[in-house]
Amino acid sequence: MKLWSDFYPYITVYLPGCAYPVIDEQLRQSAIDFCERTGVWREWLDPVKTVASTKQYDFDILPTQEIVQVVQATLDGEPLSIVSSDDLKADWQSNEPSRQGLTTYDRRSFYLLQTPSAAGLDIVTNVSIKPSLTATGISDELFAHYARPIAFGAASELMLIPGQTFANPSLSENFRERFNAAVARTAIDKFRADGRTARRSRASFF
Repeated sequence: MKLWSDFYPYITVYLPGCAYPVIDEQLRQSAIDFCERTGVWREWLDPVKTVASTKQYDFDILPTQEIVQVVQATLDGEPLSIVSSDDLKADWQSNEPSRQGLTTYDRRSFYLLQTPSAAGLDIVTNVSIKPSLTATGISDELFAHYARPIAFGAASELMLIPGQTFANPSLSENFRERFNAAVARTAIDKFRADGRTARRSRASFF
């Protein structure tokens, strides 16, 4: 894992006199923004076992992580539909939908739409993740690929603080453009990679 201090070589030269805790907080916010907008941090979480007569389960994530979106899910190896809670009827828990699926309200826990038929079945979820407000850094892999744009995103915000020796609106705009360009490029690359994976999956299935 890389700490926020590992970003300093990319950022402190532009921020003379800026307190390290202030830099750390803005790096955290920049990393959150980057992961939210790109979906680049994607993981299959460890399986959760079904419990008889139980629909609600917790996502197996760390306190330093937050889920952005549930991308895929399986129950006992079979695909589950991901359903927005906004699309469900108010009485869905007592009047179960006709098909099994998964929904979440708070992205800390999730519900199966139908009460599971047996205990001990594996529920596996694939989710996009972002750092939480208590995160102290990001993974080595994310740092290796995205340290510079995340640092630029943080610097662009810090340079807008008025009255500071490091305030620099024109350079802030330049760094913000570079951050946004990296976000757009990464999101497109992720979308294309997901498309290739989906096509290979369909072909191998048939």
